[in-house]
Parts: sequence; structure tokens; C-alpha cells
Amino acid sequence: MKFRIYLTAWFFILVSACEMDIPNPNAATEDEALNSRQGLLALSAGMRQYYSTSALSRIIITPGVTSRELGAFTTFVNYLNLEEGGDAIENDNSLTSGIWSRLYRVISNAEQIIDNTTEEVIPDAATRTGIIAHALFFKAASLGYLAQSFEQAPITTVASGDAPFVNRTEVIAEAIRLLTDARALLSATPPSDSFYGQVGTTLDLPNMVEAYLSRYHLIAGNYQEAISAADMVDISSVSYFVYDAENPNPIWELAINGNDFRPLDNFGLDPVQLDNADGRIDFFLVSADTTSAALQLPVEDLAGYFSERTTSIPVYLPGEVLLNKAEAQVRSGGISDAIETLNAVRTKTEDPTGVNAALAPYTGPATEDAVLEDIYSNRAIELFLTGMRLEDSRRYNRPGPGSDTMSRTRNFYPYPDTERSNNPNTPDDPAV
Repeated sequence: MKFRIYLTAWFFILVSACEMDIPNPNAATEDEALNSRQGLLALSAGMRQYYSTSALSRIIITPGVTSRELGAFTTFVNYLNLEEGGDAIENDNSLTSGIWSRLYRVISNAEQIIDNTTEEVIPDAATRTGIIAHALFFKAASLGYLAQSFEQAPITTVASGDAPFVNRTEVIAEAIRLLTDARALLSATPPSDSFYGQVGTTLDLPNMVEAYLSRYHLIAGNYQEAISAADMVDISSVSYFVYDAENPNPIWELAINGNDFRPLDNFGLDPVQLDNADGRIDFFLVSADTTSAALQLPVEDLAGYFSERTTSIPVYLPGEVLLNKAEAQVRSGGISDAIETLNAVRTKTEDPTGVNAALAPYTGPATEDAVLEDIYSNRAIELFLTGMRLEDSRRYNRPGPGSDTMSRTRNFYPYPDTERSNNPNTPDDPAV
């Protein structure tokens, strides 16, 4: 895994949605950007913007198709192959390899920011804390999404290009370590208003860190830690990725403006898993009588926080935090506590992101299997198009590839040709 920043921090912000490496002779050099306060702040803002546009489009769309949240609506070969899944997804598929390349670009930028944000360059501790914790968060989030899509991955970039691979358990552990480091920094010195003003006024780093810690501790099976992190999140506070005319919402761009992908009927769930009174149906879906391009799956039109060019996307959902906690409670034996937490999701009507089920409380059996089944259904709807369905499908042992009722068409993706041709440590592709 080898990356280098060719774009300056200033130019990077202006063209962050573009994949071309074009030198700008009128901008600051890379060394100047990494060794000045304004350069590091600008690079931090550029990294966040690149993640929220280019990386997020692959994080959401690719596993969304694999886990039957979305269907391909145009006939590009890569799109059709992704919808078909299995062996049809080859190593050069731009949608799967894009997860890899775009997230490692974020990781490379985060590492450079962390390595260069010193007391000499940023004397103000509150600004320095914000820059480092922000970079730690985005490296951790990138590693987490890589572990959700690939069976193995490097946890750092290496200039020589031969970064070692580790299994996904170790990748998740590294994401947790990075977030724990960010938590300690933020607890000791809260970020300054100056940092937020220049990097992202719609971000709340302490809550972002705790929300993602609850996610990755849950995936790792650290149930008490997942509960503790969830309890640290102020679920009335929401962080957003924001968009404008030049940097549009990436899911709107692909699913609505480009009309390349559409959501499956019933969120891709069996209709018996869906209550027609659920307010989240009308929030996310608009009825349409049409089918996908490859497999003729019934699809709808998309709404929610993907409906307009400039609609903001939440960095995390309060509902996910609660459902992380509920699942961890069940899996650690606290079924009655889990039902209470689950009901906080089922009955909510004032969610700050607008995702409100407004349903009656859970009335099913107070057994581990039954409560987990309801949590899974709520995760599938509440966390619709957040990139989490593929991971959830595996963790809940839903029917896999080859099953008549499969909930995913692959378990993990093949490694990109670009990585295999440059990194001799690239492992064999996983089985379908």
C-alpha cells in the first residue's frame, strides 16, 4: 500500500471530489502545507471533504448493492456484476476497488496530519488536539469500513508499497485503539472554536468518537465496552457531512441525479419484517413500480438524507448508538435492558436526523433470539444506506451467498488488481 499527496492542501480542498493528481504551480508545496498551522487545518478540512464525497459514495453504494439494499438501475458492466455478486465481481471492479483506494487515500492523509501536527507547528493545544483527534477518527473510520468489506487489510500505509496485511479482527482492534487515543486527547483538551470553525462547524468530535467506539466494540464482541461508549454519546447531538453545488451529496449524485442505483422494495427485507405503520418507510422510500437492471429486483425511488444535491448526511445516527447498545445488552445477557433500549428506537418521534419509526413498543417473546431478530430488522431500516448492512448480515448469520433467501451476494470482496500488482503481501482472494 503506497500513497503520496501530490495535491497541495489548498488545491486539494477545491478538487477533492476529483481523482486526478494535477500539480498546481501557484499553490503551497506539500512540505509547506504540512509544516504550517493553516496548511494542516486546510489539509484536515480537505481530508474530511474527500471522505464525505468520494469515499462515502463507495462505503454506502457498494455494500448496499451486495447486501440487497440497492439494485443497479443502469447497465454499466461493473454495476451489473456487483448486483449479480459472487464470482461476477472481479478484481478490477471499480465499485469494490474504489472502497480500497479511496479509503487508503484518507488513511494516508490522516497519517501525514498526525505525524506533522507537533507543538512546534501548532503551539495552541486546543487546536492541536482537534487536528490530531480529527485525523485519528477518520483513519479509524476508514479502517473500520475496510474491515467490513475485506477479509484482510494493512493497518497503515508504507512508502515502499509492501505494507503487511492483517486479519480483519486486528484491523477492527486498530480502529478501536485509534478512537481510544482520540477519546483521551479530547478528554484532556477539548478542541478550540478555531479548529471547528476552520475544519467543520457541523462536527462534534467527542460524540463521533464514542458513537464509532460503540460500533467497533460491538463488532469485536466487546459488549460492555460497546454499552459504555454508547452511554457516552449525547443522542440529541448530531454531526453532519455537508454538501453544496460544487461538492454534491454523493448518494444523490449516483442514485437520483445519475439514476444509477435505486433502493429495493421494503429496504430489501422480507415484507413480514416490516410494519406498514413504520414512519421510516416514507422517510427513506418513494413508491415506484420498476425493477433493477441485472436481476429484475423490485425497486423504489430514494428519499431521506439523499433526496437533494445539498442534503446533509449524518456522520452517525442516534438510532445506531441505541441499537448497538441494545444488541450488546442482549448478547451479554441483559434481555430486559435490551428491550427497554430497543423501545427507545421503536417509539421515537423526535429524532434529530428525522428518522422516526413511531411504532408501539416491542411485544414479542423476551428471548435472546426473538429480541435479536427485532433488533436486526430495526437496524436494517434505521441504518439504511449507512454501509452497515453487510456487516450486520454476517454477524447475525443471515443466509449467505448461494442461498435461495440470501441477504448478501458475497461475504467479502476480492482484492483490487492495483494492490496485487504493487504489494507482494496481498493474500489470495477470499471464497465467495
